[in-house]
Amino acid sequence: MESEAGSGFLFAFLLPFHIGGGAAIGIALHRLFRGGIRSGSLGNNVFLLIWGLLFGGMPLVFGLGQGRLLWLQIAIFGGTIVAVAFGYEWLRELYRQPGMFIASFGLAFFLIGVSIVITALQEGDATAPLFGLVFGGIGGLILLAGVVMMLRT
Repeated sequence: MESEAGSGFLFAFLLPFHIGGGAAIGIALHRLFRGGIRSGSLGNNVFLLIWGLLFGGMPLVFGLGQGRLLWLQIAIFGGTIVAVAFGYEWLRELYRQPGMFIASFGLAFFLIGVSIVITALQEGDATAPLFGLVFGGIGGLILLAGVVMMLRT
């Protein structure tokens, strides 16, 4: 049971890296599909591809030997690449709404806090859930602030 709790926390911790790296690769692929290879933008796209592979791909090493975790990491990383590459304009419009980035940021902190609490409770630790509750609570408040900003527009 401890290995499942540990891999759940590891997945929650590595999730922003996979999403960030996958988004960088998706942006580069979108630019290459839309504009082709132009001399002025080729360097930027190559940088985004390399950075995305390192930032999002290197954490896959932590999932080696842990079957479900590795496949889940690959699915999130690959899904982000596909979603950004083919839905770039829609995502840009979505994140131009006031409060959307703040809500997404708060949700990430909230989910990490929840995973800390669940992991600590499964391991029988009495003090760690407090840290997770504070972390998740602050994330929840940030999420709520972002949602309120979106509802006001």
